[in-house]
Amino acid sequence: MKKNINEILDRGEKLDHVSSISNELKQRSKDFKWGAKKLTWQARMQQYAPMLVGTSIVLIVLYIKVFHIGF
Repeated sequence: MKKNINEILDRGEKLDHVSSISNELKQRSKDFKWGAKKLTWQARMQQYAPMLVGTSIVLIVLYIKVFHIGF
């Protein structure tokens, strides 16, 4: 009888341990997801930022030429 009770208590402890590991994995996956989004954003900025800056400069020059704004 005591052996059965001890086995049940051991199972409960093992389940608690598995639960804590599961919670830790969930947190790590959230951190990984956030890091992946940050890296994706940085990669897109490195890829498209020069094009956006160049396009903006061209549009500003065209705007100045079309509307004859002098500096």
